[in-house]
Amino acid sequence: MQFCGKGYFVLLAALSIPATTFASTFANGDFELPGANTFFLSGSADTGVTGWTYNWNGTGFESYSHDADYGITADSGSYFITFGHNGTTGGSLSQTFDTISGHTYAVNYQLILQQVGAQLTQSVGLQAFNAVDSSSLGTVQTDFDFLTWSPGVTLLFTASSTSSTITFTDLTDVANSGPLNWDLDTVTVSDVVSPVTSGTPEPGSLFMLGGALIALTARYRHSRS
Repeated sequence: MQFCGKGYFVLLAALSIPATTFASTFANGDFELPGANTFFLSGSADTGVTGWTYNWNGTGFESYSHDADYGITADSGSYFITFGHNGTTGGSLSQTFDTISGHTYAVNYQLILQQVGAQLTQSVGLQAFNAVDSSSLGTVQTDFDFLTWSPGVTLLFTASSTSSTITFTDLTDVANSGPLNWDLDTVTVSDVVSPVTSGTPEPGSLFMLGGALIALTARYRHSRS
């Protein structure tokens, strides 16, 4: 079957259109919203921090904090989250966001210890959950820097659905939670592996290719009649 020049360019144009299957941008990882004065998070399903859900898990007591609070300057922007006030532990902060099944994501973040005193072991857990899978991948970071922001352990996870959740949890022992608190800032989620690079077309690309071939076939038959 021979195609005319115009039909050839129609096919090329259809193949050049990118498939619209990308996930939405991860929101408010630097905690700049709502941008209010310092306030405390408590109870369950607290959504005071834009895009995030806080749960005290029975004992947690955390703070949405601004530069100069507790002698700490934010790592990114002007706001951060402080965990473990008043000797508490167990509080968690979660966000659910769009993912592409089969893609691998990297979660990075910054941690710091605050308050005056000897450096005691603080511990933060990070887990990733998928909507269709109740199990999780997780990592634990301990003994991070006092008064200096430092990177937490990167969590890599592969999405198994179009929706995933990451959860930060204060795992510090009660004995160590009183003298010191720890802070969280600059959370990022990056898509680091995309199946489109393997040579297998995305469903959107296949749909557009099929439509182009149908249109060219109809044009060819019309020219023969």
